[in-house]
Amino acid sequence: MNEILVYARCGNGMQSRRGGLAYLKGEIEFQSFLRKMGLLNASGSLLNILMRGPIRLAPGSVRSLCYNLFLRTSPAAMPRTLQ
Repeated sequence: MNEILVYARCGNGMQSRRGGLAYLKGEIEFQSFLRKMGLLNASGSLLNILMRGPIRLAPGSVRSLCYNLFLRTSPAAMPRTLQ
């Protein structure tokens, strides 16, 4: 699917809330759940944890920088109705 279905605006504190040991533990539990449901195999689950783990443990400022550089769409790319 090539079209964006949801645009969400979040406060500045979002990045700081998406990190820490508790968040990493939740990530590991979620990957385990996906494995039990048959949606991921063990290697896929491990790869996800290895890719997501460091950003979960990074300081909020680093996480914010990564989100802004790699995961955000610029307002100019949004449809006019959502700007």
